[in-house]
Amino acid sequence: MGLEELEKKIIEEAEREAKEIIEEAEEEAEKILDKAKREAEEKRREILEQARREAETRKRREIAQAKLEVRQLRLKVKEECIEEAMERAKEEIRKMAEDGSRRYLEFLERAAIEAARALSSDKVILRVNERDQEAMEELIPDVRVEVDKEIELGDPVDILGGVIAESEDGSEVFDNSVEARLKRMRSELVRRVSETLFGG
Repeated sequence: MGLEELEKKIIEEAEREAKEIIEEAEEEAEKILDKAKREAEEKRREILEQARREAETRKRREIAQAKLEVRQLRLKVKEECIEEAMERAKEEIRKMAEDGSRRYLEFLERAAIEAARALSSDKVILRVNERDQEAMEELIPDVRVEVDKEIELGDPVDILGGVIAESEDGSEVFDNSVEARLKRMRSELVRRVSETLFGG
């Protein structure tokens, strides 16, 4: 074999090996590229899923916060309505009492009878405010007949209206003042306001 043929054979062999190396490198590069694409797609899906979960969590949190704010606003409105109703009732009673209206005197007598009956004592001291002292003095005979107890008028107390009844020894007290009655009525008022304004 001549030198030229040997050179040609070596070049052909080198070219063939180079071609194989290039083909292998291209295949490897294709595999790496495919793997990179798969990993990138997987990463993209993970990021999207995480973003979706975070958006869902945030949405739920914002809805819960909005519901809480609505509930707090409803309670505030309800409380304001109740306070306004209480104040109006107090003002109405104050006017009736100051005018000495028959309705107020009837209320005062009923309040005295209820309070006296609420005590087990046979002797009851009724206490009213300064303004109602004279009216109660006149009502006491009727209250005595109704409850069949010994009734006396005690020192005035600082109340809007109504009566506070005490046993002679002070061991029993029944507060039937306007303030106490309104306080006892409050839960019923809360129920009515809830039903009227909020349907329950």
